[in-house]
Amino acid sequence: MRKFCEVTLPHQILVMNQIKYILSACLILLMIFMGIFLYKTFPESGIIAQNQTTIDNVSSEPNHVSSKGQQLFKQNCASCHAIDRELTGPALHGVAKRGPWAEDKNNLKKWIKNPALFMSTNPYAKNLKAKYGFPMPAQSQLSEADIEEVIGYITQ
Repeated sequence: MRKFCEVTLPHQILVMNQIKYILSACLILLMIFMGIFLYKTFPESGIIAQNQTTIDNVSSEPNHVSSKGQQLFKQNCASCHAIDRELTGPALHGVAKRGPWAEDKNNLKKWIKNPALFMSTNPYAKNLKAKYGFPMPAQSQLSEADIEEVIGYITQ
């Protein structure tokens, strides 16, 4: 006669293995979500800051934020633009002396505030879209004073 334990043992092993895999997958997902949470909550600490410092050291810009214009630039522009080299968008050194912005500083303000509208009437702006593959996103969240600060930082 077979014992009850002998019959259920292979089934118990199968169930235990399934539980082990499910727990492993849950722990991996938990670690990923914790990493994302920590990165969003503490972007200036630990290993993340070391990597950002390395990236910042490649550019000629200082690692600290010294002006409101620089802070606004880093928050709103630096993901696509650098002052001294092309990234996703063009380098911004001398931008006020190029294209329609050399004619009138207000054109640069209009461009920053609503690039799509400006592009509809300006061939130079259309060529920028063609060159970089997509239009600059509108920076409508910036006030006139903020835009002045960013332009001041870029053109200094």
